[in-house]
Amino acid sequence: MIVLNIQSDDRKQLDEAAELLLKERLVIDINIRSDIERYTMKEGKVDKRMHHVMRARTKSLLFPTIEKLLRTQFKINMPELFSVPIIHMDWDQTLQLRDDLEEV
Repeated sequence: MIVLNIQSDDRKQLDEAAELLLKERLVIDINIRSDIERYTMKEGKVDKRMHHVMRARTKSLLFPTIEKLLRTQFKINMPELFSVPIIHMDWDQTLQLRDDLEEV
C-alpha cells in the first residue's frame, strides 16, 4: 500500500488526473491541496510559486500502471509523481483497498 503523490502547478491537470484514476479504479480516494507555496532555486535566485498537491491511497503494484496512464494522458506536461509507503493502516481500510481497486 502506498500514498501516491502527484504535484503540479496546474490545478485543472490534477482534477483531470483525479477523475481518470478514480474511474479506472486505480486509487481508492483522493485529497487535493491547492495554493501551497513552493520555493525552489532558479538561476541562483529563490523562486516562489503556487503549487497543488494530490494524494491518493492505492496498491504499490499499481504504480507502474498509474505512471503509464498519466504519461499517456499528459504527454507534454507530465506532473511530478512519486509514492510513499503506508507502514500501518486500519484493517478495514486495508480490506477496502484490496476489494475496491483493480486486481493486480
